[in-house]
Amino acid sequence: MATLEQVSPIELIAEGRHVRSESQFARGLRLLRRDYLTLTAMAILLILSIAAVGAPLFTNLLGLDPNTTDPSIRFQGIGAPGHLLGTDNLGRDQLARLMVAGRVSLGIGFFGAVIALSIGTFFGMAAGYLGGAFDDFIGWVVTTVDSIPSLFLLVLIASVLTPSATTLVLVVSLIGWTGPTRLMRGQTLRLRSMDYILSARAMGASTLRIMFVHILPNLFSITVISLASSIGGLILAESTISFLGLGVLPPEATWGNMLSNAQDMFRRGPHLLFTPGLMIFVTVLCLYIIGDGLRDAFDPKSQK
Repeated sequence: MATLEQVSPIELIAEGRHVRSESQFARGLRLLRRDYLTLTAMAILLILSIAAVGAPLFTNLLGLDPNTTDPSIRFQGIGAPGHLLGTDNLGRDQLARLMVAGRVSLGIGFFGAVIALSIGTFFGMAAGYLGGAFDDFIGWVVTTVDSIPSLFLLVLIASVLTPSATTLVLVVSLIGWTGPTRLMRGQTLRLRSMDYILSARAMGASTLRIMFVHILPNLFSITVISLASSIGGLILAESTISFLGLGVLPPEATWGNMLSNAQDMFRRGPHLLFTPGLMIFVTVLCLYIIGDGLRDAFDPKSQK
């Protein structure tokens, strides 16, 4: 029997054989369904997100209050009666505080990444498509910001602004937009020479229409991949700021300030250090695994 390359379309139909075309998105989903490591990371992250978002509901159902103090039960260890993950130096339930803190930390990472990615996508797409002096100016700004050590920039901004969750979202956004800008600029430079872009330009489509209708949808996959990685990086940035004492102020809890407050209590309550550290480690690891899995599934250059 002739091979698939040797037969004509008529012979294929005569033999009842069909070659099914597959879009890049459908192929990506098919590859993603086979990536059990990425699916496991997604499941773990989903559980953590549900616990964080539903923290008020879950703490009420368990009869726990993250801010209620009881000096008589200070530094109880993991598995203590009525306190699954123990209590802190003020007798507050560690599990309740972890869930509430996760809500703040994940919120800072998510909204900070969305804002940074939105800024980076706009300026990167504009620089890549417009080119010329505007591209040079954006490149100069990105290079200048990147030349300043991130930790120094974090401390500088956080020390000037009043510490709060909103402030941290602003801070991490201001330092996180340069990476997406470079990425989107490179992708736009590749896309603007495509035939469909040249055809749209020849038909009189405006610059804004070409950028937001023809180029932006083709940046979706790389945007999702970048978002997953950015959230993990910004959660670490929030933890760093909180560890230095410039983050969200107590009694509002984040994983970062819980970790910072526990550093002086390691001997009496090691669980106070391990549990928020474990939450940060697991969350960031899952986000990086998801980002890597999405890249392997949806990036045509990495597909096999």
